[in-house]
Formats: sequence, C-alpha cells, structure tokens
Amino acid sequence: MHDSLSLSGVEIISGNDLDSAFHYLDNCEEGIYSTGWTSLDKYFKVRKGELTVVTGIPNHGKSEFLDSLVMNLAKQHGHKFAVCSLENPAIEHKIKLCEKHQQIARWSYKKAAFRDNLKQSLEWVGSRFMLLHTDDESVTIDWIIARARELVVRYGIFGLVIDPHNQVEHKRPNNMTEHEYIGEVLRKLRSFAKSYGVHVFYVAHPRKIPNGEIPSLYDISGSANWANMADNGIVVHRETDDEGNKKSTTMIQIQKVRFQPIVGKVGYVILDYKPEQCSYTEDYVGS
Repeated sequence: MHDSLSLSGVEIISGNDLDSAFHYLDNCEEGIYSTGWTSLDKYFKVRKGELTVVTGIPNHGKSEFLDSLVMNLAKQHGHKFAVCSLENPAIEHKIKLCEKHQQIARWSYKKAAFRDNLKQSLEWVGSRFMLLHTDDESVTIDWIIARARELVVRYGIFGLVIDPHNQVEHKRPNNMTEHEYIGEVLRKLRSFAKSYGVHVFYVAHPRKIPNGEIPSLYDISGSANWANMADNGIVVHRETDDEGNKKSTTMIQIQKVRFQPIVGKVGYVILDYKPEQCSYTEDYVGS
C-alpha cells in the first residue's frame, strides 16, 4: 500500500485506473493510418504524434518512397503535410508531387495528358501540401518547428517531412558534442510531434556503407541517438542484380517500431517502382 504523500512527477498505479485503462485499450488504435500498401501495413502504419527516421544509401529512393507514402496518406485519408525538402527547388518538388498525384511521369508517353491536367493537379496538391522554403532565413530545426506549429493551427496538418538532416542549418554549441546535439534535435522533434499530434518524418543519410550491405539506423552519421530516440526506423534500399546494377525493386525495411504490435513490427517488404507512373506497386513480402 502506498502512503498518501504527494510526489510531483510520480504516477501511482491503483485499481482506480480501471476506467482509464479500459478507455486506452478501446481507443489505442485511433490515429493509426494505412500506408496505402497492404503488405507494408503488416509491418508499419503511420500514427499521429510519432517520429519516424528514414535512412538509406544515397540515390536508393528515400525521397521517392517518402513522397509516395505521404501522397498515399493525402489521397486515402485527406491528410495535409508540411514538407521541408531541402534538396529540391520548390517548383521541382511541386511538379514531382503532381506526377505522383496523376501517376504520370512528365516525360512519359502520357506527357500531354499530364500537362493538360496540371492546373487541376497543382490545385489538389496545393490543398494538401505546404512547402517550407525561404531565401531570407536560416532553415534551422527551430525555424522548421515554428512554421509547422503555425500550419497545425491554421490548416490542421497531420505530418511534417524534413529531408534531409544534413541540409538543415545546424548551430551546435561549442560545448556540445555531435551526439548530444543530435539527441537535442530529436527531443525537440519528438516533443513537437507528441504535443501537436503530428507525425514527423526525418530523413538522414548513413555513413559510407560497404558495397552490398544494407545500412542500419546505427549507421546514420553522428550519433546512436538516431536509432535510440526514433519511434520508428525505416531503411530504403534498392535491390541490385548479380552484376551490381540497380533493379526497380526496392526493399522497405522496418528496423524499429517502438509500439509493437499496435503500430507494426520489425520486417520488410519489396515494392516495385514504376517510373512511368511515378509510383510503387506491391511485389512480394519478406520477413
């Protein structure tokens, strides 16, 4: 039996918690959404208020996959997103999102249809995606979070995409190690995600990986905090043939899910990228 002493920050467990416990059990799957790929849903779904770190070798399709994922969420669930894509000029990213909206590549044999529907597509994309872009201010994590807060209040955004970490301007204090600094960045993002019910996707590059190896969250440059502090961790890896040439198939490896099995579990799926459709189709499932 506990005494009646009140201690700040201490949660005492008792039978009086029964109603809240039942309420949690009955509602713990609220705010969890399908990715749009049935095979991937077995391993990962998107839950509001969480931080997902996405990594993979450069040019293996991290941004392509993430754009496809948020497009699925926008189409199927009506979600809105703030997107800070620091490797794309704003107009280029708008066109890329329109390609995914129409599932027509701008260069494909259907390019005339793409152009004919571009105005309608831009209007649809503009109603669901807001690009964080500035020529006048430093794009720091604090700047991104401040803009995202405003977009939650004004437009009710569901998600925030930051792509990639190494293009954000980082002002690490002299007395702070890189490991400590990355931990502080991830704490800020997790706090924002939880406080505002927003799902944050954060792209980070791994260190140089030997040929043929698939990186892990612990291979991301700078800190083990990438693996330790993320709620979810995804690795995007293009498959290669026997001669080392990249194939169209892409492995989406779920390396971490903090809240198993509600949100998902560790495992992988193979998606097949269709360039003329700017989209992924489901191929087969691994485990």
